[in-house]
Amino acid sequence: MASKQASVALLVLATGLVIGCSKTADTTPERRLFGTPPTIESVTFTPATVHATCDYSDYARFSFCAEDPSAPPFTLDGVGMMITANYSDLTMTVKVTDPDSGPSGSDILLVGASYKLPENNVENTIVLFDDGSKNSFPGSADGQINRTCTVDEDAGTCECVQPPKGNRSLLSGDTTAGDETFTRRFAFFGFKSGIKNQENAFFDCIQRAEHEAPFTFSGDPHFQFRIDVTDKSGNLTTWPDRPQFDATTGTFACSGDRCACCIFFETTTPSPDCRGLPGMIGPPGSPYESGVCMTL
Repeated sequence: MASKQASVALLVLATGLVIGCSKTADTTPERRLFGTPPTIESVTFTPATVHATCDYSDYARFSFCAEDPSAPPFTLDGVGMMITANYSDLTMTVKVTDPDSGPSGSDILLVGASYKLPENNVENTIVLFDDGSKNSFPGSADGQINRTCTVDEDAGTCECVQPPKGNRSLLSGDTTAGDETFTRRFAFFGFKSGIKNQENAFFDCIQRAEHEAPFTFSGDPHFQFRIDVTDKSGNLTTWPDRPQFDATTGTFACSGDRCACCIFFETTTPSPDCRGLPGMIGPPGSPYESGVCMTL
């Protein structure tokens, strides 16, 4: 009997030691492990509609030479070939304080805004930064719209190079580093046209012109976010409210050379849809001296 009582006493003591390893008790909405949890002072969501404009004139001028090195570069009408991508933009700002931060650096490990994808209910997390937009993150686009072509007209040769994945430089949108204000500017890309090249250019232009990551979505454009802050000890603080954001699908427009816009961004059947449109003029003596769309 004495032995059994001793075993129970040791079990109680051991349990007390394990529980005693935590310096603070778990509370809601904070999860406390060691030290003092971070405090979320404020959460600000600033929506906007952005008009990103990009020049794809070189893509049109050298469009045929990758497949046919003898194809001449084209002369484009007006401003060349410009596209404008209109889309929903969201700037998320979270002000955080942590008493364990000091001259040696911030104690904040991660600030995240999590939401569920409307099409499959899977959770995605956007990471916010306090970096003054000094860090660069890789972005990329599909298709051939980014290729760079070098033409030797005397030799009749053309070499086109597709940039590597991650060639776009994306930034957080944070304005001041080290001020405990964490920021992320993010694009919500719900644009679907059925014309793949148009969608690729839309996606790429957001990255090229605005240096922000586009998130593609389909279905319900209503998003609800959970804001979490974690420090280096593993303490978690969650903002009690759920900020909301309603995105729009976006619009696309191509201006400048009518023939080029039609062929590359406005139809999947250039012939007959683009037949007779002005622009994309080849040099004298070439099959396209009256314009590409005139030959369709």
